[in-house]
Amino acid sequence: MLQENLTVSEIKARTEEENRANFLLTVRRNYVPILLGLIILLAFSLRIYDITGNPPGLNQDEAVNGVDAYSLGQTLRDHHGNFLPALLESFEDWASSLLTYLTVPFVWVLGLSEFSVRLPVVLLGTASVPLMFLYVRKLTGQTNLGLLASFLLGIMPWNIMASRFAIPPHSLVFFLLLLLYVNVRVGPTEKKLWKFGAIGALAALVTYSYSTQKMFIPLLLGVFFIADIFNNIPPKLFIKKYLVIGGTFLALTSPIYLLTLIDPGKYNARFTAVSIFSQYQNPTIEILTRYLNYFNPIRIFDGPNTFIFLVIFHYLGIAGCIFRVIYREPFFNILNKSQAVLLLGWWLVTPVAASLTIDPYISSRVIHGFPLVIIFSVLGFAIVCDPLKTRFKKFPKFELTFYLIVVAFSVYFLVVFYSTYSNLYKTSTRATYQYGVPQFSQFLVQHKTEFDTVTVDSHINQPYIYYLFYSKEDPHQYNYSEITFPQNGQDNIRGIPRLDNYIYAKVDPETVAGADELLTVKDEDGTAWYKVFAKDRHWYVQMLNKTDYEPPY
Repeated sequence: MLQENLTVSEIKARTEEENRANFLLTVRRNYVPILLGLIILLAFSLRIYDITGNPPGLNQDEAVNGVDAYSLGQTLRDHHGNFLPALLESFEDWASSLLTYLTVPFVWVLGLSEFSVRLPVVLLGTASVPLMFLYVRKLTGQTNLGLLASFLLGIMPWNIMASRFAIPPHSLVFFLLLLLYVNVRVGPTEKKLWKFGAIGALAALVTYSYSTQKMFIPLLLGVFFIADIFNNIPPKLFIKKYLVIGGTFLALTSPIYLLTLIDPGKYNARFTAVSIFSQYQNPTIEILTRYLNYFNPIRIFDGPNTFIFLVIFHYLGIAGCIFRVIYREPFFNILNKSQAVLLLGWWLVTPVAASLTIDPYISSRVIHGFPLVIIFSVLGFAIVCDPLKTRFKKFPKFELTFYLIVVAFSVYFLVVFYSTYSNLYKTSTRATYQYGVPQFSQFLVQHKTEFDTVTVDSHINQPYIYYLFYSKEDPHQYNYSEITFPQNGQDNIRGIPRLDNYIYAKVDPETVAGADELLTVKDEDGTAWYKVFAKDRHWYVQMLNKTDYEPPY
């Protein structure tokens, strides 16, 4: 064998070439975890960036979530004094409690702040991305579809916004995907009872996430039941499986269902206020109209927050599932019949709860159906791509090229959305997120020794909760008798009349005539939102951009 005589530079060049080849080989072998890791990093970045600045302000529902988490962490009671409540009294609407309990450790460790309150939904939204990958890969058996689905979820506008706004329904998607993944992992031959119990327990957990889930999850478990019929499970095992699932679910959710049955006027107050039955004696047509409205493609795909190019693939995916159920030898073999039934059933029961309310369309009430837009879309990609991939065998990179085009379109729509979200959305939603309330609340806390009383304009939505949030008053010192809403019908929606030395009442120009102006809260555009005045040791907070709402006190 001849010994090569290489110069130092040639040896160095060859070594670099070998290292480059080894690196590319490593990337090729591990492209799935690398790509998934990059997708997760992108998803986290989109959710965590400027999390305390956009949304602009702190919505009252976020504030009460933080205050209750703060109180539960120290006293095991919510801010009304209820011990470890299954439902949170909140603003007398008895809100779902899952997100608040999840927020407790964040507030405990990081303190009560906008960041600690929003961080849990940031992490849940980010964690839903790898869950989508696992679920779609298990569902279809195709890793590339799993990666594409996780990428789409990571950059989907509705999921980004939900992961930055800490209200109860925005904890839902993660736990729903976890439930669906565990369900698909527990195959038709599974015999271990604890795995069936895990399905029931996760279903119960989702039920605690948002009020619509009290109806949706039992319907979804019914869909699981019907889908499993097509799996040819032995009858005894089938019965045992659903007895365990149903028993676990009922045992864990019995507190909220029993409370609703025992005192529906109290614990079902929110639904009663928005129920379609409160306005119509025979609302059959209205219910059907609302139900169908939730399938309207304009509702799903219209506007800057949607990826309009997905529409054809979305409906192709739905059609593929329908054909998979109807025909014995369908052209669409990615899913088995049971899986197709499950997806279609999930799709059909999604709007049921929302259609029973007076509002024609509220997106948060059907957020549990939003992941289906992505799942049906990637199935549509497969329906288009797989036959073409076979046809264009001379073009080995066809599938990669097809998916890169999808990614390119997605990135374009992401840039369009994020530009809108960072600018127009931030400026146009200031009233929704009560922009300016945190600023004057912090100012009052800093100067609390300089006034005997402060009258805060009761046009503000639930102003008392901001005092509790920013004062960080010891929950052991809460005066529960003062945190009681006036019993005067719907007029109590804006808050309570007094808490400590804070009075909540109308503050008109006549009220502050002759007072000294201490603070003006302005936004970046120079628009004034609130002013703080002083008359001796009596201070006033006036809201400048008022709505037509007239407070009762």
